[in-house]
This record gives sequence, structure tokens and C-alpha cells, in this order.
Amino acid sequence: MSDKKDEGPDAGTWTGKSSGDVQVTHSVSPPVPMEAAAAEAPAKPAPEAAKRTVIAPDSGYAVFFFPAAIEALGAVVAPYLDMDNGEPHLRCLEVDTGGAFIEVTLEAAGEDGTLGRVELMFPASMVRLIMSVHSDGAFGFARRTQAPAAG
Repeated sequence: MSDKKDEGPDAGTWTGKSSGDVQVTHSVSPPVPMEAAAAEAPAKPAPEAAKRTVIAPDSGYAVFFFPAAIEALGAVVAPYLDMDNGEPHLRCLEVDTGGAFIEVTLEAAGEDGTLGRVELMFPASMVRLIMSVHSDGAFGFARRTQAPAAG
């Protein structure tokens, strides 16, 4: 046994006799430190280039995620994230919040430029905020900025 706290037993070979006079040899390798194991891990693939989401800036919804959720979803959701306002979010046409999963529908331009609808579902616990970015136009009793055309 070693006297130091962080040291394991000798990493050499152990030789002994089992019953029946058979020679047994067993070797033990020292544990690999976490830093060395992390350095040996394969690198994560680079996320593909962001696909341009097609939605008018004054319509739809913006879905914001918790930072841990973005990390957990990783490369799957990365091409659809919009980084315009500093916070990564999805710009969606429709959002369905019924149930344990949130379903969002968005339009994205493919590699060839054609539009396609994409539906994503993820646990509701990953979502920090859903913000409506609809514009209902001008409403109220303010003065008109232009005079009506004479006719």
C-alpha cells in the first residue's frame, strides 16, 4: 500500500499461485487522468453552415433556449439558429405548446435555394422564452401622416 493519498498501488505485474499449482500472472495499468482522456477523445464535427430561415421580420415567433439546451441539441439544431439579436433563437412560423414537447414549424432555404418546411420537436423544459414577433399594423386614433388623395 502507498502512503500518499493520490497514489494507487504499484502498476507493475503481480504473480502468484492459484490452487492446483498453476502460475497466474496479472498486470494492472495505472488509471488515466481525466485531462489525458479528454485529450484522446475524438473532436466534435464542425456544425454545418447555417441555413437561412425565411420569415418576415414582423411575423412569426422567436423561440429562445436555455444555454444547456443549445449545447445538448448541438449540431442538430445549429443550422437553424438565428444569431441576429445576440441570443441564439429559432424564428418560427408556428409554435405548438400542447404537451410535454414543443413543436415548431419553420421554413429554411436548402442548398439549392428551394424553400422547405421543417418541423422540430423538443422538450418544453429546454425553452426559456417564446416571443411573438407579429405586427398587427397601426391601430389607434393618431393623426394621419399623409392627407387623403383628392378625387
